[in-house]
Amino acid sequence: MEKFWKEFDSEGYSLWHIEYNNEPDECISLFRTVVMKGNILFQLQYFKKYSFGVLGVYGSDGDYKITGCMLWRGQEIPDEVKEIACYNKLKIRKLNVSEKPDQELVNNYWTKIDEKEKVYDRQAIDTRYFF
Repeated sequence: MEKFWKEFDSEGYSLWHIEYNNEPDECISLFRTVVMKGNILFQLQYFKKYSFGVLGVYGSDGDYKITGCMLWRGQEIPDEVKEIACYNKLKIRKLNVSEKPDQELVNNYWTKIDEKEKVYDRQAIDTRYFF
């Protein structure tokens, strides 16, 4: 990650934190939450050549979240992201790469992908690199 931050082109690419805003009756079942995350990634498959990131399921015992960090070309949210079926349920925040907390957020999501590791007190359960 140290090399990434030294070579990161902040004019050509941007980093984003993505979180699925689930309804109260969603993200209770681990299986269904993993399927939902897979569906999001499937809908973004044509966007892979312009992006990289980790999207995963985090949490435990019926309290799961679909969240992650993505890098993509450009400074705005691309149409490919805006066109997925659940776009209106995604909370997408552009990260400020010059701020240490945002760098730490990316470092955590991109390096803590094994089950049993935690990202902000939530256990990583099913994480996927997206590229």
